[in-house]
Amino acid sequence: MLFIFFAEDRGLLTPYFTLQILEKWKADIDFGDERPLYDLFKQYFKYLDTGRKGTPGRVEIHAYNGGLFQPDALLDRLEIDDEPLFHHTRKLASRITTSRDAYLFYEASWSSYFNWLIDKVDALAKTFANHM
Repeated sequence: MLFIFFAEDRGLLTPYFTLQILEKWKADIDFGDERPLYDLFKQYFKYLDTGRKGTPGRVEIHAYNGGLFQPDALLDRLEIDDEPLFHHTRKLASRITTSRDAYLFYEASWSSYFNWLIDKVDALAKTFANHM
């Protein structure tokens, strides 16, 4: 997620790329597609790894295949609740733009987000260890 926010800020991805993913997920849910939000993010991570051709209805996504977005067995099995993922991602994607305020916002938001994510990874690791 950090790379996506950085890439948005630097113009490597379209502005509000992350918010567009969140809006797509909400629209899909309203349409009846109940796939988890993290699965949609994994789909976009694949696009960032391999690229996606543009069409009149969707923007091209260039491949940034330096290994960051390649499939990962542990991360691909991770289950993340939709609501906290949506909330924290939206909060980070709707960030303040002045540099001092942005720094303080990032620091507080990332701390909260990473603590939540670390708890999820720890739970997955414990579950994995118990099944070995």
